[in-house]
Amino acid sequence: MNLSQITAEYFSPYTGQMFQVKRKGIVVAQLQLEQVSISTISNKNFRQQFSLYLKSSGLTAFPDGLFTLSHPECGDLQQVYLNRVLPEQAGDQTPYYQISFN
Repeated sequence: MNLSQITAEYFSPYTGQMFQVKRKGIVVAQLQLEQVSISTISNKNFRQQFSLYLKSSGLTAFPDGLFTLSHPECGDLQQVYLNRVLPEQAGDQTPYYQISFN
């Protein structure tokens, strides 16, 4: 799938489902899609900006970087940048991640 053609609506049906995060073909983590957030800022020359917020299924975190995001129905999205973000609840030790699409 071409990353430049993906929209927030593409991911919305998968909210609550698990995705695999891979690097060099090896599964690094299982992440649950928690939220698809659409930006209020828009530019007619570009797609609507949006972000995916994902929650780790465990307490093990991994460093920010380029990964392959994999889902049985979506297939593989290669070269997506995941960065760790703070959880909404203070004291929550669960690793959360964000993928931004501009």
